[in-house]
This record gives sequence, C-alpha cells and structure tokens, in this order.
Amino acid sequence: MGTRHHFIPRGSKEETHLDPRRCILMGDTLVAAELDGISGNRATVRVSQPLRFGARVELHHAEAGMITGNVVGMAGNLASIAFNTGNRAMRFAISRLRRAACPA
Repeated sequence: MGTRHHFIPRGSKEETHLDPRRCILMGDTLVAAELDGISGNRATVRVSQPLRFGARVELHHAEAGMITGNVVGMAGNLASIAFNTGNRAMRFAISRLRRAACPA
C-alpha cells in the first residue's frame, strides 16, 4: 500500500512549531533529514538511513524549495551533499538553507 502523508496548511498552529532544519531527501528512497550545517556549496544533514555515495538527491525544504545535489560523503548518520551554485536561483536557495540551519 502507499504511504500516507500529513500536509500542514499554511497559518495553522502546527506550522508555527515546525523545526526549520527539517527537510526530506528524495533519491533512490525517501529519507527524513535535518540540516546540520552549510558551508560554501555543501550541506551536512543528519539522515534517518544511509545514502549511497555519489547518489543524486533532491533536498526538499519548506523555505528553500527543492535543490538537487550529489552525496559526496557519509559519516555515521551525517551525509554531505554538494550543490551546483552556477545560477542565481540555486545560490538563493542555498542562502535560505543557510538561514534555516543557523537561525539568529
């Protein structure tokens, strides 16, 4: 059977309690993740299950949207994902991720 998804409407009480570091990685499988840090064009995320080195993944985040990258490292439950920062949209999305990973 299919997986049930729980969607949270904008403006609801549940939306205000979401952790800005949470995200989803979609590649070979769907993986729950949490941003651990951003450095340059790379994100370090805590993942619920190991990712295949070199795998192409889509990081889905509430503020940054969808960003495509490649898994360039795995250490325990931490994955390092590299993004191509060649265009403005990608740089903007990464800046939104940086803001989410390091709230003021």
